[in-house]
Amino acid sequence: MFAPMSADDCRDIVSESCYAGITIARQNRRAERDFQQKHKARKHKLEFCQRQQRVCVCVWQRVQSSHGLLTTVAYQLGPAAAPVYALEGAVAMAGQVLGWLRDNMAVIHDLSHVESLAGAVPGTADLYFVPAFSGMYAPYWQQDARGVICGITEDTSQLHLLRAALEAVCFQARDVLDAMNQDCAVPLTCLQVDGGMTANNLMMQLQADLIGIPVVRSSMKEKTALGAAMAAGRAVGIQDVCRRVSSCSTQCDTFTPNITKEGESHCC
Repeated sequence: MFAPMSADDCRDIVSESCYAGITIARQNRRAERDFQQKHKARKHKLEFCQRQQRVCVCVWQRVQSSHGLLTTVAYQLGPAAAPVYALEGAVAMAGQVLGWLRDNMAVIHDLSHVESLAGAVPGTADLYFVPAFSGMYAPYWQQDARGVICGITEDTSQLHLLRAALEAVCFQARDVLDAMNQDCAVPLTCLQVDGGMTANNLMMQLQADLIGIPVVRSSMKEKTALGAAMAAGRAVGIQDVCRRVSSCSTQCDTFTPNITKEGESHCC
């Protein structure tokens, strides 16, 4: 619901938490994992988190990136708590790639059909799509870069282009992940995802194949909203907020890599 508000309307409203979307979703996952007593040595088992256009990894001490990533504060649970930092990589184009194929190129009319259409072909037939419509973001930061579609033959179809678009988003995430592995010097163990594009099972499997680690998608679709509520709950003294959240459904879908070494070399 939306309604106009004045300063007087907000005078008695206290803000108990303020987070960026990706970091509060990450904090929600951390609370679930802590309650379930998983990964007790968290500092040695970093996890990779991806939303539609941003990728981050939380670290327990500040790491200055030397591979094109951004260092930021992920969250701090109270003035006396130690801050948790993050390395973040922004992906230039994610969901907008499919929107461009629909609105500008009329390749598809309903985005809900992307998975079935892209899955109708076994691969891209060596078609590659670089959606650098407004330059390349992390880890390259080339503002003058422009989009490329290469490998077109007389056998190329719209289905190949749709699949190449999905792979393009996954390749961008892999570039950021490779930079994170180099900065952290600790191999990341899984990719936790949320955001609209994660509903595409084909894309999630492609992502797992390209990065070589499991991709985990929670059944809880509103991670960001839930995480913000958890942080506010802790701020007002609800100590068992983690237990209450974990009593909700936390089932996940896991996509494990099934690409062969030969296929991995081809993708690289």
